[in-house]
Amino acid sequence: GLNLHAPNSSSRNIGGPGVVETLRVDEKQVVFHPDPKVDLAAIPFGPLLNRLEGETGRRPFYKGLDSSLLPSDDDIQDLSAVQQVLTVGYPSGIYDAANNLPVVRRGNTAVPPWVDYGGKPELLLDVPMFPGSSGSPVFVLEEGMITGRQGLRIGGQRVHFLGVLHSAMFMTDRGVVTANPIPTN
Repeated sequence: GLNLHAPNSSSRNIGGPGVVETLRVDEKQVVFHPDPKVDLAAIPFGPLLNRLEGETGRRPFYKGLDSSLLPSDDDIQDLSAVQQVLTVGYPSGIYDAANNLPVVRRGNTAVPPWVDYGGKPELLLDVPMFPGSSGSPVFVLEEGMITGRQGLRIGGQRVHFLGVLHSAMFMTDRGVVTANPIPTN
């Protein structure tokens, strides 16, 4: 199941440390990536929320992502060549269990974000990862000071969803660097 925060009684805010609603998910509801080599899947969230609300009268607290977070081509061109990024996830069961909160990791782009790494629409990152990080969303999040190709801007906020993690680079014992799926455990 998926564990989500229960809302408090007076608003749509989190109801308190570790207070969760569990949404039951069966495998028939999971949409797997069409390429079996890609370790990503999606779960249609709306029907699960509607079922929980119908059964319990409660709707969990959550923050969703919408298309406004997708950067335009101009937004991508404005990013710095070495852009700070962050990832959010629950790798290998590592999370704040007392508060039901994910692990957030910071790093940066290892190639300019406007370049298709290896000729594919992918981005190479330098972010410390735990096994099981596959599927973690990657964001640009800057508050107060925003860096870009045009220099430094003071004030404001910039948030972009860049994609999801799907593999990590490893060096073999023979010194060959390969991209492998991020291990699930």
